[in-house]
Amino acid sequence: MPDRPQPSQEPQSQPQPSADEPTESLPREAVESARRQAAEARMRVRELEDEAKRLQARVQAAEDRDKSELEKATGRAERLEKRLAEMTQQQARHEVAEAKEIPVVLLEGVSAGDRGALEQAADAIVDYAKGVAEQAVEAALAQNAQLRRRSTAESVARGAPVTEPLDMNELIRAGFRR
Repeated sequence: MPDRPQPSQEPQSQPQPSADEPTESLPREAVESARRQAAEARMRVRELEDEAKRLQARVQAAEDRDKSELEKATGRAERLEKRLAEMTQQQARHEVAEAKEIPVVLLEGVSAGDRGALEQAADAIVDYAKGVAEQAVEAALAQNAQLRRRSTAESVARGAPVTEPLDMNELIRAGFRR
């Protein structure tokens, strides 16, 4: 038997840290101190954010106080008019969608100002959908016609080769056996 070298019994040496790596882990006290400082800093940031919100509210209140009653009423009226226009547009979309029997979602992207433009857009959507549906029906009819051209039971009875049966019962009635 050939002599095999014996594995060395010497303990494996640990890799030596490089000069730029610390030789010891950080003391637990230093880690805890850093964590406390980070927590305190996060709390201070939250406090400053809250203070900024309070100051912003005070600035807005001061600006509102400086406005005259007429300016306040004018601003409120402008906001209400804008909201009314949005609601009127939304109602028109719903009515046109119901009349044309299409989902309202299809008219959401239309930014038409009047009902006539909404109806034109709805008509275009309906025409497109009809065209797509007609193409799908034509494709289905063509595929169905190809299926009908396959061998039937009568052609099997005459001895014509079978490509693909339409119905296994037809083949059995025709006397075809495998």
